[in-house]
Amino acid sequence: MRVRWDDDGLEEDARLGGSTMLAVFGSLRHQALLDPATLAVRLAEEPLEVVLQLLREQKAALKTPTIKDQLKVLGLTPDAVDGAWRKVQGRLAGIEDVRIRKGTYQWIGSTEVAEPVEKKPVEKTHAEILAASDDPDAVVWAEALAWHDRFQHGDTAAALAELTRRFGPAEN
Repeated sequence: MRVRWDDDGLEEDARLGGSTMLAVFGSLRHQALLDPATLAVRLAEEPLEVVLQLLREQKAALKTPTIKDQLKVLGLTPDAVDGAWRKVQGRLAGIEDVRIRKGTYQWIGSTEVAEPVEKKPVEKTHAEILAASDDPDAVVWAEALAWHDRFQHGDTAAALAELTRRFGPAEN
């Protein structure tokens, strides 16, 4: 399979294996894999939209435990899922595109919905977030991410020189 990476636009052949995870662009799975923190914020701020998207993405009618389990599989915490469900459950009956029958919920409207969810801009880089952490290993990871960013986005000569200086063979 030929793939094009979003971060740098490079194309390469990739083999699908047992550890390969596929996700439809803009789907909840895609968002969970790409930016789980934003999905958690989205569930807290827009629980109805998240549940409606989940129902749209499914073909079958789902019972409450299945809906909750599918949200948890996306990495959302049980407490967040339960809280969101309490806010949403009563509102689903008022949505004409949702069929509620015998304790199941099913999207019956058009599945050609809305644009993919846009990733919200991050105010700090991952390196900056890690650098502010109390975790002693975070400093090392922050330095590695900062080096990676320099290497990926321009100053490759300086990044390679730094890599060689810091991790190259020890001089006697």
